[in-house]
Amino acid sequence: NLKPWPRKSNPLPHELYQSLPKYGDSEYPKKLKQTYQKYVKIYHPDISQKTVILNEMNQPISEQEKRDRFDCIQRAYETLKNPNNYDMNQNAYRDFKSTKVHHKMYERSDKFYQASNWEDLYELRFGRKPPSEEEINANKYKILIGVLLVMSLTTGLQVMLAIDKTNEVHNQTAILNLQSMKAMNDSYENFDEGDSRLQRMKRFLLWRRSGILNKDESLNKEKETQLKSEDDQVLKDFAR
Repeated sequence: NLKPWPRKSNPLPHELYQSLPKYGDSEYPKKLKQTYQKYVKIYHPDISQKTVILNEMNQPISEQEKRDRFDCIQRAYETLKNPNNYDMNQNAYRDFKSTKVHHKMYERSDKFYQASNWEDLYELRFGRKPPSEEEINANKYKILIGVLLVMSLTTGLQVMLAIDKTNEVHNQTAILNLQSMKAMNDSYENFDEGDSRLQRMKRFLLWRRSGILNKDESLNKEKETQLKSEDDQVLKDFAR
């Protein structure tokens, strides 16, 4: 007299144990147990392994599905035996898998609040015992050596960078000194143009002529030739 298995993956207890009298009726425990025994005769692992059970598509279900159905039958039966485990209106029940997770989470939270020192907090956070004083003493020298090594490497790099920077400054200073010395020597040698009175006069006239021509760009080639002739005459007169 069992109805087809519900299509839900996680059916409610009332959907498995249908057609039961109301709770409180003297027949309720008897009918509940009879229905349970009927399910057991079909889905018990020792029996279901030797039988073929079809689903709503007339396809045989797997051994795992048989086992899942049997577990669901067991949980629903244990729940319906106790009215405190389900809603009498039959519309607010699910099996209590989620409550197990809830209790587990609450247990972890309770451990956190019960932690009284840093050792308990360390073990709660990292899942292992905190290091002992002997372990700390054994490791502190390794830590100290590591810190000193890092400091030595950092200091060495800084010294190398400082040396490179100093050499660069010295090179730039040497280049500036050489340029200054060259400019001074050129001035002493009159820029390779001689230092006699005639050479100075010639250079003066050349610079004057260039200044006049640059100042008045409208002067033509003839005027430039005239200025050069006048300068040549001045040099001749100066040479006499």
